[in-house]
Amino acid sequence: MVNSRPLVSIGMPVYNGENLIEKALDTLIAQEYDNFELIICDNASIDNTADIIKKYSNKDNRIRYTRNQDNIGPLGNFKKVLELSQGEYFMWAAHDDMWHPSYIRELLLLLNQYDSAVLAVSQVAKIELSGELRYIRPLVRDSLGMPYIERLRYFLSNTYGALVYGLFRRHILMESASLMDRKDPMGTDVLIVLSCIDKGDLVTFPEPLFFERKHGFSSNVSTYQGLFKVLFCLFEYSRLLFKCFKWSDLPFFQKFCLFKACSLHIGRRLTGTYYRNLIYLQLRKKITKYIGQ
Repeated sequence: MVNSRPLVSIGMPVYNGENLIEKALDTLIAQEYDNFELIICDNASIDNTADIIKKYSNKDNRIRYTRNQDNIGPLGNFKKVLELSQGEYFMWAAHDDMWHPSYIRELLLLLNQYDSAVLAVSQVAKIELSGELRYIRPLVRDSLGMPYIERLRYFLSNTYGALVYGLFRRHILMESASLMDRKDPMGTDVLIVLSCIDKGDLVTFPEPLFFERKHGFSSNVSTYQGLFKVLFCLFEYSRLLFKCFKWSDLPFFQKFCLFKACSLHIGRRLTGTYYRNLIYLQLRKKITKYIGQ
């Protein structure tokens, strides 16, 4: 018998989140679908994050709080909340984002409607630190009915990091957990999404129910100190990307098409990362010269 109200696990990795975590928690607690557990893993914060979380957990027994004695890095913390989860479905929640009250309910309906679906996402709205709407991302297509190669080629061209905050079938996501065994988080969100899409369909809800906060720096994003480090990280990213797909099951022509799509995907990331890093280095030089250090 299918459980009509399965447990949904929400994993929130956080480090020094005192400024925005209350707004995030308020929107999660207010979800219309209330059969969830919220696992919050504090990565040895040195601000008032722990006190804020304890205040909420004392009022709501769905919240499970754990604290790392030492900072285990962003990827380690992302993996830890997944490993601590117990639900049939799983979603990550950043401490500075917000969700419409119907977010979990609508995405869960999609996953229950389509047995082939492994990930459900809504349209994404980008918001400022103040909460003001910045813009709404174009919605990716769902992959229902797409041939396998067409599905992978499409998402190699259109996947972006925010999709990792959708709702996954947890057992599928666990198969990709080893992608988080890395020191540098560059591109891991995209790799996780692509790895899961290799195993099934992505389905979409055509309205913005997820509000991703746009800010200058994030505790989950590394800052590169030089071009050689960028190139090394891209090499590692490329190696892992090619491991995401079932090459051995494909005929030669499909292997060729997928290899070409992967190469174009890596090329776009290489170009974008190089120029972002170049701009960062130029700005750092100007600031250093201005302050005389």
